[in-house]
Amino acid sequence: MTTTTTITPPAADAATTVRSFFAAWEAGDVSELSTLVDARVVLGPILGLLYERAVYTGRAGVAQAFAETAVRWHALEIDVQATRTDDGALIADLNLSFEKHGMTCDIPVTVACRLADGRVVSVEDA
Repeated sequence: MTTTTTITPPAADAATTVRSFFAAWEAGDVSELSTLVDARVVLGPILGLLYERAVYTGRAGVAQAFAETAVRWHALEIDVQATRTDDGALIADLNLSFEKHGMTCDIPVTVACRLADGRVVSVEDA
């Protein structure tokens, strides 16, 4: 009988990776994507954040999502307010703040992030 073991990072490491991922998204910085996300990452759906498509796949898809939100908003803030683990996922409570043409919007969003080998493999509404 063969046993398969999935290596997941400790919760503190996973939280750091997820916080770094959302900080990069907020900044529109794709320079560290190879260290933050798995090559086969699946992003979405995330309510209130993306509008072009419901789901983005791969690092190129994540880079496209970053670019789309940067173009759409004059200012975007993604504040990771809290994290916790649940059923193998890191649950992140976010506060999204958008600004365009002097109008602002704040939206609380909770996402489930799954990681493997220290990289994000999926992010979706929790």
